[in-house]
Order: sequence, then C-alpha cells, then structure tokens
Amino acid sequence: MNRLVSSTPAYSSLDIDYRFFRLYEHDFAEARETLKMMGRYRRHDVLFALLRDAVVAYARPFSVNKKPTKGRHELPLRFVPRVRRSLHRELIALRMTMFAHTDFIARSPRVTLWDNGEPPRPILSFSNPPYEAWLRRRSEVASLVAEMEGAVKDEIARIEETALWRPVAT
Repeated sequence: MNRLVSSTPAYSSLDIDYRFFRLYEHDFAEARETLKMMGRYRRHDVLFALLRDAVVAYARPFSVNKKPTKGRHELPLRFVPRVRRSLHRELIALRMTMFAHTDFIARSPRVTLWDNGEPPRPILSFSNPPYEAWLRRRSEVASLVAEMEGAVKDEIARIEETALWRPVAT
C-alpha cells in the first residue's frame, strides 16, 4: 500500500520571514484595492461590507499567523510609523472586537422584556461598529495602508539583497 508522506521543508528563519512578508504585501494590496473600490459605491450596506473587508485585510499581518514550523509569525509593530500607531491600534481593536470576533464588552448586549399583553418576550439590543465614523476616515486609513505596503516592500527588497538568503523551492 502506497501512502503519501507529508514533510515540511527545512525553511530557514529568513526564508520564512520572506514568504510571510510577501503574503503581507498581498494583504495590504487587498486592503488598498478594497478601499479604492469603495469610491465606486454609495449604498451604505455595500460600503460597510467593503470597509469591514479592508480592515480585516489590513489587520491580517498583525494577527498571529501559524508558521510551517513550530511557532507564530506577525508583522512587528516597528513597521508601523510612530505617527500612525494610534490609528493602527484603533483598526486592530475594531477588527478584534467587532469585525472578526463577537466581543461582549464592545457589543454591550442588553436584554429588555417586551410586554404587549402576551407573555413578555426578551428583546436583545447591542452596539454596532461605528461605520459612519470610519467611512469619514477612509482617506486616513488608505494613507496608512499605503505606508505599510511600502514598508513591507522595502523589507522584501532588503531580504532579497541579502547574500545569505536562498529560498527553498517548494
């Protein structure tokens, strides 16, 4: 009986970094293109979905990503310009509490009993993401995305120029 044997290539640390930076480059390009696409629409339901997609794509490099070997990889905060770190933290928090997770504290769910003469029924109300406010900040977010995309491309070029780096063909 023939069986496929799965093996992990022997990646160097630099090769893993290179591959992740190339993936991060795509994440930022996706965020950039999604933000750009928002200019073609007026309906808020469409704009809100595109905004959510752009924020999730932006945040992906900063989430804890699984390596092919043991451990995790994420884009270090040092790549975020100091003057943009406040905006960066806001976007990551938005992703973590409202867009990619159901955070109890951020959503602040409240139950009210609705009594219309029948047995009372529980009604749930909760906070939604501040979409309108973020739509007004779209150009600010787009500028940060462009800066991050540039920083990642610079790091890719630096790794490619490193004489010790040779990719593992997979």
